[in-house]
Formats: sequence, C-alpha cells, structure tokens
Amino acid sequence: MLRNYECVLVLDVVATDEEKEGIIQKIKEMLIQNQGEIEKVEEWGKRALAYSIKKKNEGNYLWLALKGNPELVKDMESYLKLNERILRHLILTRKVPAKIKIQKVKPKEMSANEQR
Repeated sequence: MLRNYECVLVLDVVATDEEKEGIIQKIKEMLIQNQGEIEKVEEWGKRALAYSIKKKNEGNYLWLALKGNPELVKDMESYLKLNERILRHLILTRKVPAKIKIQKVKPKEMSANEQR
C-alpha cells in the first residue's frame, strides 16, 4: 500500500545545484525501487538556521511530497544520514484531504410573506 509522505531537507549552503539535483535523483531512484513517486518538489531557498548545525548558520531548504511503501522511509533515512551535504532531514506521513463532492442547490422561491 502506498502512503503519502513529505520530506524536508536542510542542505549545506555550499552544495551546488548539481549536488541538489543528485540528491533528488537518488531519492527518485529509491522511490522507483519501492514502486513510489515524487509528487512535488519545492525549493524554499536559503534561510538562516535557528541554531548552528555542523558549524553552519544557514541552509538551503527543500520540500518533497512523496508516495511510497513504508520500507522506503528506512532506505531514505539511511541515505540522508550518510550524505554530508544534508544537515538535517525530516520525513513525515502526510494526510491528503478527502475530496468533497459539491452539489448545486437550486434556490427555492419565496412568497411575499417569507421575504419580510
């Protein structure tokens, strides 16, 4: 059963665009191996950190929306911990809002007495 996940990565500021793309590509490969997919990638840009991590005061933030098996999280955790360019990561299950059917209601006509 595929589950919805979201992943936030804090990358080292000195990481090049090629390294960022390499990280995303590696995650895509892991997803393909586990019959998953990346739904959306957002680059939040460079931001100041609340406290220093590995002697760094700034980080590049990436947000990923994923679909995959629960085994995927274990594989991703081990990869993200070993990559030197990733300062911090967080993987959470994501709740997708249910689709609501909207029905059109015809307004009923009011009599003269009801309008007052």
